[in-house]
Amino acid sequence: MWRLIALFSLGGAVGCLPPTKYSSAVAPQTSEFAVVMIGDMAGYVIDPRTQTCLVWSELNRSPPVSASGTVDCAKLKASVPEAAPYITWDSPAMKP
Repeated sequence: MWRLIALFSLGGAVGCLPPTKYSSAVAPQTSEFAVVMIGDMAGYVIDPRTQTCLVWSELNRSPPVSASGTVDCAKLKASVPEAAPYITWDSPAMKP
């Protein structure tokens, strides 16, 4: 992940990389995801469609650096009360 971030920041500074190609899609039929903020620069993203939980953070510097990764939804539900209402599915780790 850090190599990819370094590559993009180097390419943006030097300008030697080709433009990044991306596409986007609007999917109104899917359910919404929840974002639980922790302070100003970090939080959790809870996606009920894929039953995944992500943690993300951003460092406010030049150039800005962002990082994210998956977390265990059962542990997130048990340790962060604000996230618990959004985790409505049962995973094997949640069952006693």
